[in-house]
Amino acid sequence: MLGSSMGHSLGHSVVVSAPPDRALRREVLRWIQGLDLSHSVKNVRRDAANGFLVAEICSRYFPADIQMHSFSNGSSTAVKADNWDQLARFFTRAMPQVVLDASAVDGVMRMSQGVAVDVLEMLYSVFTLKELPPAAPIMDENSYAPMSPQGGSRGGGMPSHMPGSKPLSKTMASGPGVQFGTIKTMPLESAAAARQRIAAAGM
Repeated sequence: MLGSSMGHSLGHSVVVSAPPDRALRREVLRWIQGLDLSHSVKNVRRDAANGFLVAEICSRYFPADIQMHSFSNGSSTAVKADNWDQLARFFTRAMPQVVLDASAVDGVMRMSQGVAVDVLEMLYSVFTLKELPPAAPIMDENSYAPMSPQGGSRGGGMPSHMPGSKPLSKTMASGPGVQFGTIKTMPLESAAAARQRIAAAGM
């Protein structure tokens, strides 16, 4: 949603900037809320940066392999590095099919645009076996051409592509990739059933 803070005046024109990041999709947010985590997701970049959120999600499916008392919900670089190191060892030990790309982990830790959303959406697909449709393209900041002082074109409507403007981007810039192999889980199975099938399929 574009708010007043997303635009700035330029003479008699208004330049509308695109939102800086995309939010979690509703089905992914509902899934996370249904896991009854200790903290709600309010700011995806910030909440995912230290790995605590990802650890809690995985602990719902692998409670014996993720000990939450060993993870810290802090914001220091040392805390982030330790949490993500534990997660990397967890995936290697319990889910070897799941490969966390090092550059993606670094992107989440640094709160780079879109990377945390990519990771959480991939976890959603891994644990629910539900494919997400392609994300809608994000408009670049030059998608809108300056308006005339009268507030529109002479014909009374805004043309689909005005001189000097750029068309909407057809592809969304994404962060570093996150690979999760071919692991599959069933949509409505229990966490215990998921663990058993994951172990049987991957070992």
